[in-house]
Amino acid sequence: MKLDPVGPPTGYRRARRYASQMLELRLQGYTFEAIREALADAGVNVSNSTVQREVARLRHANIGSRP
Repeated sequence: MKLDPVGPPTGYRRARRYASQMLELRLQGYTFEAIREALADAGVNVSNSTVQREVARLRHANIGSRP
């Protein structure tokens, strides 16, 4: 999986546009730290807490949308 940023990171939720990719990496067994490092390599420097929050937010949204 490759993160390809579209533009420079801006705003409080810099990692939000990568949430689905972060969730996919997490489901493949990657640690939050490994995902954070992948984001850093793409130019998005965030904390482990941010990665955990965004993955949890998307997981919760996916669970809530099931019939």
